[in-house]
Amino acid sequence: MKKISNYIFEHKGKYLLAITSMIIAVTLDLMSPQFTKHIIDDVIVGKNIAELKYLLLGIFLIGVGRCILNTLKNTPLIVLARILEVPCVRTFLYVFRI
Repeated sequence: MKKISNYIFEHKGKYLLAITSMIIAVTLDLMSPQFTKHIIDDVIVGKNIAELKYLLLGIFLIGVGRCILNTLKNTPLIVLARILEVPCVRTFLYVFRI
């Protein structure tokens, strides 16, 4: 476990980027229902059609942001998994003496 924590500490910037992207992506996921609520309450029930274009633009931007943030989240984790793969397999083979 100590050996893995050394690798994690060595690449802490990539992990920090992935975690930050994940937190922002979850925040965007939580904002999407609020836009839907405003579309139903203000546009459909309140007959305020002028607001619709801004709300749809917001939903579109949330989708684009989620795509970008998922890429930012997954790319460093894939790279780090490949970096850690060889030392972890060597450690596993050593521990279990395979």
